[in-house]
Amino acid sequence: MFFFIINFAYYLEGEDIYRFRKWFTNIALSIYKFHPEKIVDCGDLVRISYREALKKHDKTWLRNFGGLFLPTIEDISSFNYPNIPEVGVKIFALSDSTYSTWVSTRYIFKYNVFFIGKELKNLRSGDLIFFYQHRSDYHVMIYLYINGRGYVIYHTGGDNGELRLIPLEFFLNFPSAKWRIKPDNPNFLGFYRFKLLKKEF
Repeated sequence: MFFFIINFAYYLEGEDIYRFRKWFTNIALSIYKFHPEKIVDCGDLVRISYREALKKHDKTWLRNFGGLFLPTIEDISSFNYPNIPEVGVKIFALSDSTYSTWVSTRYIFKYNVFFIGKELKNLRSGDLIFFYQHRSDYHVMIYLYINGRGYVIYHTGGDNGELRLIPLEFFLNFPSAKWRIKPDNPNFLGFYRFKLLKKEF
């Protein structure tokens, strides 16, 4: 249980938390499967999946977005992009009081998520995994739970980067130690959850 204050302009609660998680992961999987050309780096996958999960997914949205990996579920009922309480289309925090339509992976980490630990038992589908390398280089992966098995989906970055969907356990003993999901790896920052889900606790 978490008892600290999480500053954020808007949040979901109740059934909408489940709906967001399902849409967020479904959209990320659908981009990986059908639309990989949409993504330019690891943060881009998170930003696009987050924004699209908050929209109404009507026939026009489905036609514009394209194929979905999983069947649709009900939309978030509290509010929908672009009409987000307090911020409108500026859904990403740049500080504790400033919001923007876009933020880097570093600012996703600093102002849009909160730490939930480094133990696998804390993870839920739709949570994020962060790494730090050098020169303020942050890397983010999306955790997915599919058919009883944990996966991560992420973009490798760079001009020739690509989207990958890999079982989580592969990163427990990754060949390069700096990418291992282990508490004693100083490059592994831990597991994080979107601040708009703060009412989940």
